[in-house]
Amino acid sequence: MAIGQALSVAATTHGVRSVAMPLIATGVQGYAVQDVLPPLLDSLTRHMRTGSRLESVVIAAYDDGDVAIVRDEVARFRVREPIPVADDSMHDVFVSYRHSDADCVDCLVDAIRTARPHTDIWLDRSKLELGDQWNDEIAHAIDRSRLFVPFYSKQYFESIICREELAAAHIRRRALKTAFIVPVLLDDVELTSYHQMPQYKDSRVRDMGRIREAGRVIAERLDEAQLDEVQSEVT
Repeated sequence: MAIGQALSVAATTHGVRSVAMPLIATGVQGYAVQDVLPPLLDSLTRHMRTGSRLESVVIAAYDDGDVAIVRDEVARFRVREPIPVADDSMHDVFVSYRHSDADCVDCLVDAIRTARPHTDIWLDRSKLELGDQWNDEIAHAIDRSRLFVPFYSKQYFESIICREELAAAHIRRRALKTAFIVPVLLDDVELTSYHQMPQYKDSRVRDMGRIREAGRVIAERLDEAQLDEVQSEVT
């Protein structure tokens, strides 16, 4: 469900502390509480981001007879098996892209690793294993990355997954208060002011030379960020 992601944005960016919501789909649509509530609770807990101030969620049942079922499901959820903790190692770069743009992505990755061979770059095709929980793995990787690099193309903004990754990155950017997002512009696409907020690397129209230059700039930024981290630890 996308409800947890939507509430995460509201709670993090607008300081929302309490939310009241109906138990969706259990009214005239007739879905059973036992079918709807577990994935809803799972979504609410999995997608909350660092910086969220959300303290309580009040769920309104459609029928009085559903209240006892809701209480039982919530009690069962609280004693569930803990969710395995994902790897906490930091990634240098998270790359967000459509697979149709893979040749441009490969060009950037090659340029970064040529300039900075030890760079840890998160790519879905190299990091995700068969059976992984995609939403959980992706969200955790974004939260554990130093830079988020989206490839803005005509296809990128047509992808729900890409838009969700970008929304998560903006939440992370606000929490860090740094230039976390470094977009690479591949096509002549109309960007909203919101998407133009992070300064993008203009690589239109799929100019491989400019993409390689963007890779070198990203490598330099990573070295500068790493130096700042070391200096902070020393002081």
